[in-house]
Amino acid sequence: MYAIYGPSPVLVQPSSLNDYLNYQRWREEQAYLEEQRQYQLYRQMERQRQRQRMALAALEQHEKEQRRGKLQQQKYQQALDQRRLVNFLQQLHRQEQEKKIQQQRQEEVKRQKLIQQQMARQEQEKKIQQQMARQALARQLYWQQGDNEKEDTLDEWTDLVQSLVTKILQGDDDKDETMPTSAAVEPEQDSDDAEADDSLLVLTNDTRSTMGPMDDDEEEDSDDADETLLVLTDDAPATTAAAASEPMDEDEEDDSDADELLVALTDDTPTASMDDDKKKSKLETLDQIKQQLEKIHESHQKVLASSLYFNDQQQHHDTTTAADLVQVPTVSKNYEFLLYEDNIMRILLQLDNISSDGDETIRQQRKDLVKQAGLILDQLDHYKQAEWERHSSNSATSDDDDDDDDVSDESDAVINIAHSDPMSTSSNNNDSDNGDSDNDEDLQDSDLDDGDHDDDDMQDSDLDDNDALQDFDLVDDIDDNGFLILNL
Repeated sequence: MYAIYGPSPVLVQPSSLNDYLNYQRWREEQAYLEEQRQYQLYRQMERQRQRQRMALAALEQHEKEQRRGKLQQQKYQQALDQRRLVNFLQQLHRQEQEKKIQQQRQEEVKRQKLIQQQMARQEQEKKIQQQMARQALARQLYWQQGDNEKEDTLDEWTDLVQSLVTKILQGDDDKDETMPTSAAVEPEQDSDDAEADDSLLVLTNDTRSTMGPMDDDEEEDSDDADETLLVLTDDAPATTAAAASEPMDEDEEDDSDADELLVALTDDTPTASMDDDKKKSKLETLDQIKQQLEKIHESHQKVLASSLYFNDQQQHHDTTTAADLVQVPTVSKNYEFLLYEDNIMRILLQLDNISSDGDETIRQQRKDLVKQAGLILDQLDHYKQAEWERHSSNSATSDDDDDDDDVSDESDAVINIAHSDPMSTSSNNNDSDNGDSDNDEDLQDSDLDDGDHDDDDMQDSDLDDNDALQDFDLVDDIDDNGFLILNL
């Protein structure tokens, strides 16, 4: 071995080769042991790091589990809160629905009560209107006829119609003010208006038979009054009350009074032309009504060839007095005659529902149809009067030859009435109507045979008086709609 002394190494020579080899082995062993220690230290550090990583992973997993649990808990709580809120809202909705249903039931009960009260009020008003119409009709039928009756007849009849229309319109206004604004009640107002129109129509038909035979001037006045009534019921209902309150000059002539009344009623009436479709529809309706009238007239003409049935209790001591009331019994034997009258009245009601709206064509056609229906009713009235006189003559003692002659004369009168055709008479009058007032001839003057006109006028006057009283007696046999009640 070499010893080192100073700056340069000193080599020390080993004592022997074995010592050197042992020394080398010792160094190798020491290096190996050192390497083993280093490796174990590395392994130990690696295991420690792994344990740290596992601890961190476990900690992260635990935190993740905690976060997941908290999230699920929050979701569950939110779902629970949402379900509770939905249940609460549903409960509120059900409560609101129940309240609405209860309110609707209460409103329905109140509405039914209001409807019942209004129906009772309308029934009472209808009875009052019918009573007023009957009283007015009774006053009209029992007018005292004097020397100046022909001059004042048109004025009194016009004033009566105006007063009735005024009362009806005032009743409708009072009813509109007190009526609740409900949709369920509105259709009944239309029915009241229709009943008022029916009352006017019944008044017109009953008043027609009280006028008796008229000359040409009086017929012109009657036509003017009919036109005034058409304006009252169709074209100017709002101006009727104002026109009825105006004083009428009693010293003027009947024709000028009717013209002034017609002008006063039509001053404020709108005169705008109707649409073509509306006019065409009304013309078609008038054509249908005309066909119905012709069909009814043709199908019931056989009624005038048969005899009417009267009860023996209806026999009076004198059939020519104006106090006698001729009433056709409502039995099966008189069914065709009563049905004929009822169908004609229905035609008049249909014509009353059609308004002209200022159109001259519609007004003229409707006026012609009303005139035709009136002629048919006049024919039926004369036939009924003749049948009553025949029944009275047959029931009385027939020992006298004079009575037999009277019966034969009455049979001839019945035959003449049965053969007369009001439809053809009206058609001929319409063809020759060019503004001349001679087209309104009396039906009896064209149907009866030639003879003494003064005697014929007296006989027609008696017939018309009996017809007027008979119509008043038949008021009890007319229903609320103005139709005859057939108790068969």
